[in-house]
Amino acid sequence: HAPVIELLGTITVLCVDKTGTLTTNQMSLQSTEPEVGYYGRLACPLNPTDPMDRAFSESFKPESDLKLIHEYPLSDELLVVVQVWKNESNEYLVAAKGSPEHIGKVCGFDSTQISAMMIRVQEMAEQGYRLLGVARATYEKERLLPKDINDFDFEFLGLAKLRDPIRANINESVIELNNAGVRTIMLTGDYSGTASAIANEIGLFSRGGVLTGTDIDLLDENQLAERVKPVNIFARVVPAQKLRLVNALKLNGEIVGMTGDGVNDAPALSVADVGIAMGMRGTDVAREAADMVLTNDDFTSIALGIKQGRRIYGNLRKAMAYIVAIHIPIFGVALLPVFTSYWPLVLLPAQIALLEIVIDPAASVVFEAEQAERDVMKKPPRSTSERIFSQKTVVNAFIQGSLLLISALIIYFWAIRSGQSDAMVRSLTFATIMVGNFLLVISNRSSTLPVLSRESWRENVSVKWLTFGVISLGVMIFNVSFFRDAFNLAQLSAVNWITVICVASLSILWFEIRKLIAQAKVQDSQ
Repeated sequence: HAPVIELLGTITVLCVDKTGTLTTNQMSLQSTEPEVGYYGRLACPLNPTDPMDRAFSESFKPESDLKLIHEYPLSDELLVVVQVWKNESNEYLVAAKGSPEHIGKVCGFDSTQISAMMIRVQEMAEQGYRLLGVARATYEKERLLPKDINDFDFEFLGLAKLRDPIRANINESVIELNNAGVRTIMLTGDYSGTASAIANEIGLFSRGGVLTGTDIDLLDENQLAERVKPVNIFARVVPAQKLRLVNALKLNGEIVGMTGDGVNDAPALSVADVGIAMGMRGTDVAREAADMVLTNDDFTSIALGIKQGRRIYGNLRKAMAYIVAIHIPIFGVALLPVFTSYWPLVLLPAQIALLEIVIDPAASVVFEAEQAERDVMKKPPRSTSERIFSQKTVVNAFIQGSLLLISALIIYFWAIRSGQSDAMVRSLTFATIMVGNFLLVISNRSSTLPVLSRESWRENVSVKWLTFGVISLGVMIFNVSFFRDAFNLAQLSAVNWITVICVASLSILWFEIRKLIAQAKVQDSQ
């Protein structure tokens, strides 16, 4: 939805899935015992699409005579997948993989054994691994397949370690968002140790440590809202808990951006201020519930989107200020003959039309194509209640427009007192407004960079075209007799042009001086 681009600039909290957003979602199996890897593969679909399943299938291949005869899928109560295979000799192989603690349960581990295993899990998780438990069971072909996997006599084989590499430039994006006042929150179904290891690797810090899904379930809405304030890492969370987290953050007054890809993520995506669905691995339901779709599933693209949202909003404000400013001298000069019939008429209908031809493209093309301010990601998010046309913007526009009007009046009355013809008075005044119009565009491109600085002339091809167009238009209407007569103008000499440019420059002088003072203060603070 187009308006969400502007809303991105107001986000104060960005909740992101670890897998596939902060990481590449390209799992690789790490130094696993062959038997563990083999049975882990037998617990995967025939044509796997999940990255973890693909990691097993790329490392281990089942025998060609094996036939899959039954599957026991994951359940909310037991995070274990079991698949039953049969070979040509009618021998049955039963393979299981899932979360280590749940694999331990189906293998009949007591609390001491599970605690010992979880210590190993925690140690490996702190190295950034994702961990799955793998088990196998025997099955007598004379018996019917049980309805419950707990009826199998499973033997624990070990832990499979998987690694999901961090995406490039994640660290820089996290730092950039932090400087921009946007808090990054990582959500993952992994263990807290894995989550902490990945968070340290990308430079994401959490004063409140790690909060797990189990911890979330123990808190009511108000307690959760208070608890999430210092926490940036959430582990072992499920989609329903993501929804509670979004509501808790909003209860704290945060503007929440939320990523998701599954069907169960849809409620959290629709409740978030900005729901962001994954385009590569996201479901249709998630995309429909979201406000925007991230085509490459990359966290750095979200950071870029926030920057672009701020850029668009800032450029829209600049364009509106410019339009208000330039119409003040047009309106003021057009009213001059109202006061006395002895003063020459300056702005004829054709001249006003010509100015509007320059004004509209300048506002729509130049400001639309303008790059973001260099400090746009060093400012806190703007408030959603902030008006695009604020009091400060109105005052600046009024001052700029009034100064250009004064510059035009200076030229106008100077020309009259110098005994210039009506055509020359009109030409000098019109040229002043025309040059001032161009200078307003150039000056308002940035609220921090002076016009004469090298950085100010950063990439914006439309400015070059505007410059070429204004010069060509000036040469044409003041020097080609056909156009000069059509607009009731006189030819201007080089001295006239120098005078016009100098006087018109007074309209932006105060704004440029203010930029230099602000720039000096920033340099002193650094």
